[in-house]
Amino acid sequence: MPVIVKPLTTLVVIALAATLPVRPAAAAQTNPTVATQSATPGTILPESIPATESFNAIDLPSDDGSSILVKWAKPANEPKGISYVIQVARSKADFQAGKFVTKEVFPSPIILGTTKPEYFGRGKNASQTCFAVISPAELFPPAKPGPLTEARLKELKTKKVLTDKELGRALAVLAEIEQEKSQTKPASVPATAQAGVTKSQTPKLTSKQRAERKWYARLGANIKKLDAEALTKERARINAEPSFFRLGVKLDDQTILVARDGEPIVVEAIAKPNLFKWGKLNNLTLSLIFMSAVITFIEIARRKPDIFIRKIAGLEAIDEAIGRATEMDRPVMFVHGGGSVGSMSVIASLNILSHVASRAAEHDTRIRVMNQDPLVTAVSQEAVQQACTEAGRPDAFNADDVSLVASDQFSYVAAVSGIMVREQPGAIFMLGAFGAESLLLSETGSSTGAIQVAGTDSYTQLPFFVTTCDYTLMGEELYAASAYLSREPRMLGSLRGQDVGKAFVMIVLLAGTAILTVAAAMDGPWQWLRGLLEATG
Repeated sequence: MPVIVKPLTTLVVIALAATLPVRPAAAAQTNPTVATQSATPGTILPESIPATESFNAIDLPSDDGSSILVKWAKPANEPKGISYVIQVARSKADFQAGKFVTKEVFPSPIILGTTKPEYFGRGKNASQTCFAVISPAELFPPAKPGPLTEARLKELKTKKVLTDKELGRALAVLAEIEQEKSQTKPASVPATAQAGVTKSQTPKLTSKQRAERKWYARLGANIKKLDAEALTKERARINAEPSFFRLGVKLDDQTILVARDGEPIVVEAIAKPNLFKWGKLNNLTLSLIFMSAVITFIEIARRKPDIFIRKIAGLEAIDEAIGRATEMDRPVMFVHGGGSVGSMSVIASLNILSHVASRAAEHDTRIRVMNQDPLVTAVSQEAVQQACTEAGRPDAFNADDVSLVASDQFSYVAAVSGIMVREQPGAIFMLGAFGAESLLLSETGSSTGAIQVAGTDSYTQLPFFVTTCDYTLMGEELYAASAYLSREPRMLGSLRGQDVGKAFVMIVLLAGTAILTVAAAMDGPWQWLRGLLEATG
């Protein structure tokens, strides 16, 4: 029986072993494209490792030559807890000697290629691209120079930074400083006793010694500046030399390097300065187009001063409003609002004030200017006086009519509203920067029966002006008023060129939106349109 049982037992064991799955010895053995650095096998699957052909290192585009872009394809299976390991060395031999620096990159949406379309494009493959920006000078920083010691000073003399005379002076001052330190804080005295050293125990310096200390301080500052320049040059030299990279996948304590035929892949790259930032080529192109349009229309305006400009109803109504105030023998009121002289809307309103004051002087109509800011008051007085002089009516200017009403917002509103009710102006111009006072002022002005022309760049206040005023200048219409009223060729040409530029941008945006909407699922020649008007950093 024993002779029969033993062969039967052996056959049963063999049959059971044949039915069990065979576990691979290690990931490095089942996948010849990887190499492992850990004794724990079977943790990282082959599909968790980036493809060998996707691992590459290139010079980072559009930089000053200080960085290298390392990129690889996102693996098919990226398990939770995985990270990518980038090993950087100065030569291939340094990897074998263990002289390399390791940088660990964790997967996140930040490192996907879609966040940097200027590097990877906008195709479907870009969304599966990962990258890391490496600066060799940060991983292999140059040695910083030490403090000014006797040896350092002699070294500077050898490098011809110091002359023999300067070296002697510096060594003498350094010796004095070291001697003072030994007297005030001797090494044998405990720290608690050193705290008891008073200022009177420090030896007093002569005038010559103080002068030498000042010279030594200037010398130290100059050497510090030279050291900073030397460090900058050394960093540039390190970045300009070839750098070598290896890529690995890390999970827990196991790291597997991307390899081919069992040998880790090493890629090489050099950081180079880029004089042109290609990511902003669209900005340059659009700027050149706008500049050409503005210059062209300025030349056209010089030859043809009556160049067509879209009519602005509020500006066309200025003469009508002043004429009505003249016929009714009522004053014209101009309200700047609450802005300061640095506000663009106030500056634009001052240009309109000059035109209004000139027309009022021609019609012999009194003009009242209400201000909230002292500087705006001063500029307004000058503008009205100059306008009256140019109109041939210098006697029409009255400084009391251009006044500072109040500096507080609602005190200003109350005072201006009272003047409106008492004087019953025939025309009211509310142009400038306005806040919560807009509706209060315009409602009061409307109750007087005056023609009201308002304008501001504050879009939150425009609805109140539109509903209570006869004419409203919206946004940039206020800025265009200077060119519109003066008809000066350079202003007219600039205004017309800006309008053409805006129309061009609107056409491009509409056309690009339509094309990309139709070709949203297409890769290839249509993808560049996405970045045509994209603002890049």
